[in-house]
Amino acid sequence: MDWHMLLFVACVLLLAALPHIGHGSSVRADSLGLSKGVNALLLRFASGELLLLGCYAFIYGGVAAGIVAAMAVWAAVFVIWRSAAAFRSYSLTGEQGHRLDCYFTARALFFFRFFVCLLAIGRLLSIVALCAYLLQQLFHFSKYFLFIWLMYVYVFTVLAGWLGMRKVGTVLLYTVYMVMGIVPFVYYLTGGVAQQYEVLVRVVPASLNLDIALLCILFGSVLTAAAGQWLADTYVWDVVATLKQERTAMVFSMAAVCLAPLLLAIAALCVPYAAAASTAGIVKQWLLHSSSWISWPLTVALLAALSLSLSLSFHSVVQFFSYNWSRHLSWTYIISFLLVLALFVIAPLLPMRMVMFSTALIASSCFGLIVLRTEANPMGVIGMIGWICLLIITWYWGMRHNEMEAIAWNGVGSFLFTYFYQLIQKIKK
Repeated sequence: MDWHMLLFVACVLLLAALPHIGHGSSVRADSLGLSKGVNALLLRFASGELLLLGCYAFIYGGVAAGIVAAMAVWAAVFVIWRSAAAFRSYSLTGEQGHRLDCYFTARALFFFRFFVCLLAIGRLLSIVALCAYLLQQLFHFSKYFLFIWLMYVYVFTVLAGWLGMRKVGTVLLYTVYMVMGIVPFVYYLTGGVAQQYEVLVRVVPASLNLDIALLCILFGSVLTAAAGQWLADTYVWDVVATLKQERTAMVFSMAAVCLAPLLLAIAALCVPYAAAASTAGIVKQWLLHSSSWISWPLTVALLAALSLSLSLSFHSVVQFFSYNWSRHLSWTYIISFLLVLALFVIAPLLPMRMVMFSTALIASSCFGLIVLRTEANPMGVIGMIGWICLLIITWYWGMRHNEMEAIAWNGVGSFLFTYFYQLIQKIKK
């Protein structure tokens, strides 16, 4: 399997699809209807983290994890849709964010934007660390290949802007869906469902048990982490602001319908490798110990999904720079390029478990944003301090105990804390 040839084909595709490198067009340049709107949302929703989350969910919750994770993702998309219906002109960074003045005081708004920026950088750092781990540990690539891949994603994300993300990202998205749609179907047609069931009963019968408590924790952790990440993502709100108002409900419904089968397909592919001890073990058996007809498309789909995650995380971080340096576009490119170099050096040195868990925990704390759909008194600095303290406590507790349970309790706790804080503010009146 010549991976350098694969990267060469990707670079040729990049140059052919993007005739204008460096104009940095914005997502707001288009008015998105049904098909373009669904495609734009799926670029963010169907990410590489979702694939590995499906593997982890299977290990954590057994065969029923695929259905539970799909239901949680549906609920997360519903949360984003209701939030989008509440404030369409919402923005997290630039001058368009004047609507946030209704929900935060001036000082709290500063801390909140810093919090969201921290989440965006953490998500980008976790994706780069994950890519470095998979490319070096599973495929034994050098750091130079990782750097070239980062540059490839940087070009169609930052330099080509929304046009590059839409053209190249759409090809990557189609690749993920074709593989995840065809491979499980063919695998179970050739091998048979009964044979896989017999393997599960003989090797890991515990995966067939329905532990309601574990499944509830899994549902809560997937819901809070996914909804929190999307709520605090500048790309999602740029897309929401560009959707045609009469098509918004249909766009989110179609995105949810297209997204849930992806998790079900991942769960179906995890079944043959249920004896693996970890997510990394499942991925390694997928990619390195399967037959060529299944390992090659799965590897390409994984690289495509990770490229999507990396590109959208780049976009979210660069948005903060572009708002501050909108009159000096060259500074945006310089700062973002320096960021790529810093991540290339730092990410492989960090423990991946801590980076990914911390980022998911910060994302789940943003689940409390759901309460901000309603008109209420602004949250002050005291409320933000309480919110951050809750995050720190659950982070410390989760690093010593169960990660998924910590994420679920942090998300639900943030929601309840924000809700009761606003009730107290109303009582004071």
